[in-house]
Amino acid sequence: MKKLLVFVTVIVIVLCLSACANETVTLHCDGANCNKTVSVKVTDGEKPDESWVVFCDSCAKNDLAD
Repeated sequence: MKKLLVFVTVIVIVLCLSACANETVTLHCDGANCNKTVSVKVTDGEKPDESWVVFCDSCAKNDLAD
């Protein structure tokens, strides 16, 4: 009986932890003439949308270097 309770407890804990996993959202790069997409992690309940300004790595280096 104890083994069954331990097994059920472990399953519940694993399901709870998997529900808290970070999800990612794919947004379009806001760089000039860039058609790439950027994956953004969702944190603290804030879900990024297309109103956010995001840059891919190459546009960030070029546009933000000044």
